[in-house]
Amino acid sequence: MHKQVIMPPRPWPLRLYQWRPWLRLSLAPDGMALALIAPLGRSRRLLAQNRLEQPFWQTDWPARLGALLEQAAATQKLPRRIEIVLADEFARLFMVTPPANSQRSADLEAAAQLRFAHLYGEDAQNWRLSADWHAQRAFAACALPTALLDGVQAQCAAHGLLQLSCAPAAIDILRTYRGKLVRNGWLCLFHNQGLHLLAHSAGHVQALQNYLLAPDFWDEPQALAQWLTRESLRLNLDAPQALQFGGLLPAKLATQELPQLAYSVLGGQSAPGGSYALRLMQGVLS
Repeated sequence: MHKQVIMPPRPWPLRLYQWRPWLRLSLAPDGMALALIAPLGRSRRLLAQNRLEQPFWQTDWPARLGALLEQAAATQKLPRRIEIVLADEFARLFMVTPPANSQRSADLEAAAQLRFAHLYGEDAQNWRLSADWHAQRAFAACALPTALLDGVQAQCAAHGLLQLSCAPAAIDILRTYRGKLVRNGWLCLFHNQGLHLLAHSAGHVQALQNYLLAPDFWDEPQALAQWLTRESLRLNLDAPQALQFGGLLPAKLATQELPQLAYSVLGGQSAPGGSYALRLMQGVLS
């Protein structure tokens, strides 16, 4: 077993806002957390967090978010720039095959909407779609609830915050490590209830699968290696030349030996304790 830890690269040239502190907000099914990021992203400090005792969509979460921002602003002057990371449970990630001879972006968007409806059994009108649009090959797409995005934007505007980005954790990791992904490798992005498996080649996502893992999955040390072998056969893909892990690594994966499996970890591992929102806030900055 060979393990390597890969830390986030320093983007160059640096964006202007990275020379000054900025805010990082995480939203998860169990709550929300706000952190202050030091210049150049060297460290982060928790400013406030709010745990939800009821399911997210059954609460007045916009009011709770507003209260969180007010609580943080009451103790110190906050930067105006904010980046937002959403739990992957809020998102829908899927692959889309473009129509034959498609010429317009509208054709690709329509194909993504149809694929979304087929996979999830609902109309895409209440979701906001974004994708790595491409007319000649299958591409990865992401859908986020419009109500969530609009609510976040409204609260940021009400508190004078400039929204730098708003993305699910999986996309946030891909953006951060885009220069560190191994060619023809597989990337396992863990979240609170399972993982996203991305097979990438020649700079684009070749396959994307979403899985929920049983609680006892990690009891057997060889379970992951055996599962990856089965999935490569099922997806008709070659075995990966490299394996990379990211996201919220399960505690057992972070501590156990993985026989016959060479892999690297993107970023430090977030602390296993605390709320989902708090661990998500730490994210790739750990």
